[in-house]
Amino acid sequence: MPGFLAAQGVAPISSSKNLPVVAAPAPVVIETRPVVIETRPGTVIQTTPGVVMQPTPVVVVETTPGTVIQTKPAVVQAAPGGVVATNPQLSAETQAILLDQMEARDRAADIVAAMQLKDEVEAQRLVDSILTKANAAAIIAESKEKTRIRLAEANRTDEARNESISYLSRRLRGEVAVTEAPASFRSRYVVQDPATGTPVARTTQPFYYDNNQRVVTYRNMNEIPPVLIASSRMNRVQVQRVAESPYGATLVPVERRPAEYIAPEAYAVTYAVDPNSEVTRDDILFVKGSTAFEDAYSYDLVQDLAMAISDPSLAEQSFVIEGHASAEGDYNQNLALSQARAERIVREIVAYGVPASRLIPVGYGENEASYPANSSDELRALDRRVAVYRLEPTVTVAR
Repeated sequence: MPGFLAAQGVAPISSSKNLPVVAAPAPVVIETRPVVIETRPGTVIQTTPGVVMQPTPVVVVETTPGTVIQTKPAVVQAAPGGVVATNPQLSAETQAILLDQMEARDRAADIVAAMQLKDEVEAQRLVDSILTKANAAAIIAESKEKTRIRLAEANRTDEARNESISYLSRRLRGEVAVTEAPASFRSRYVVQDPATGTPVARTTQPFYYDNNQRVVTYRNMNEIPPVLIASSRMNRVQVQRVAESPYGATLVPVERRPAEYIAPEAYAVTYAVDPNSEVTRDDILFVKGSTAFEDAYSYDLVQDLAMAISDPSLAEQSFVIEGHASAEGDYNQNLALSQARAERIVREIVAYGVPASRLIPVGYGENEASYPANSSDELRALDRRVAVYRLEPTVTVAR
């Protein structure tokens, strides 16, 4: 952080004796470009003319040239509308919630179990064991799962939560268009095109094959997530060799996808969805390389989704939760990590009370990334997203 401040021409506190100092109450909103900054005790942020600060309660303080603002230890993150707001320190309980409390599973054992499933009962039992928090700490906390974390920690309002849940419920029923989403549902990040400086319009590029089928491929049977093998045993998804798939010859090209993922001996997992129910968010964030939520806002969005799916009008419906990655790093690892994150989200929804039998987690990796690996991180971040669809009855399509 000191290096960052020096690069911005910010003098240390000791050199600011002749400058007016404003003690900013927390939380503080700083209107700036989206960026994540970790401040430390004694950090000084020197603002430029015209920067507006909004303390709580809402009072606008216009800073003057050379004003030095001394902040308290906090995490600064982008909020709706491209505003960066400091979060209060999280409680120990909330910090624990953000971590993935699921004990590490023996993947090899899960694959063997999935290959040996005798019937749908055994298949559902395996799915439940993968998607249900099974350790003691989680069981103790389960009774608290339906109690939302504090609004201040999530950096949200009751109104925003209620609007989000209402919109999600209607969208998952296929009743409203994406353009009808309330302003509070918009992503908290505003990303600018480096070339033009203009805000980037968010566009997703999901590809639907015949009968609105979604398709993701794997090099061999052992690489298919066990939860998907079990789901195929219950006829919720289809698993077949690429050579036998009706889509094998028309798979959408992916720039960095290794050829073995679409070879005749590879496997394709397919399932049908309702495109009019699609919901996509690019601001459910995870700690890099892990399944721990990066902040309370991200976890709170997942709780919105759990409450929407719990709506009585959707009780008979099932849903797929897709994890998507950006196009950098290793393709295989991106596919695996996006699957693990999709499973983490599903576990949180199950903990809220939604049966695991109504949910299917699928990792897509970078298969539908819009921006190449050499794009700016701000653009690639838009590809790190979560997509949700209402599942349609499985359709067997002949080759």
